[in-house]
Amino acid sequence: MDIMTAEVLPPIRKARTLHCSGGTWSYDTWGTTGRPVLFIHSLLFTRTMWWPVAAELHRHCTPVAVDLPGHGQSPARVTYDPVDLVDELAALLYAQTTPHAPVVVGHGTSAGVANLLAQRFATRAIVLVDPHIDAPASQPASVTSVASGIPIEGLLTEMDPAQIPSYLQDFATPSHDAALLQAYGRCVDLDPWNGVASDAPMAAMNRSTTRLAVYSRTPDPDPRQALRTVNGNWRYAVYGTASRFPHLTDVDRFAADIRSQL
Repeated sequence: MDIMTAEVLPPIRKARTLHCSGGTWSYDTWGTTGRPVLFIHSLLFTRTMWWPVAAELHRHCTPVAVDLPGHGQSPARVTYDPVDLVDELAALLYAQTTPHAPVVVGHGTSAGVANLLAQRFATRAIVLVDPHIDAPASQPASVTSVASGIPIEGLLTEMDPAQIPSYLQDFATPSHDAALLQAYGRCVDLDPWNGVASDAPMAAMNRSTTRLAVYSRTPDPDPRQALRTVNGNWRYAVYGTASRFPHLTDVDRFAADIRSQL
């Protein structure tokens, strides 16, 4: 059948850039209407990890997937101060010219950055995906490459992108840039539940902000009790997937969870 309709055409992804005082951000958007959903990838990966779920969500919101500085198409910087980064991310969201407070999604080592953004600016919801991933204890100390003590190869082994379905693995191809991971040390060291940078002025997260923690598998120690006591109650979901990329191993479920936050 030759007739093409909006229902069968793939969603249109538009590549954009934003120039800030600290540098240039490269990012993608799908559509221009509806509540923005900001997707922040884990360090050493890129915004492409969000493409499949963004394509699923484009009829319900405005997905915005960024490359953090030094990743993908966003140029590197001399320093990566978490407060500067979240202030520029807020400017990027403001540039979308939507009146809606965003949903902010942070994956892995960027969970603290996502929550810091939610602490400093009006946010509809915060979603953390496998936050605070620790490398296996057996990893040799000689490969430790970040101030917080996370070994780069141990981190990538624990995340295990090889367990993503083969047809989606190209969306999560890691860098092995130890210097970049080390440069982001202050971001990695942020508490993903409180998002506090000691020199940052904080605004209390609105009580109406919803909070969801998504895990590929139940972490040890189980954080559910702690989540009841920090910054309001968190909802907690375990997908039971092999890799630390539940948004790629169960795209439909993750898209449904994001829709529930809109």
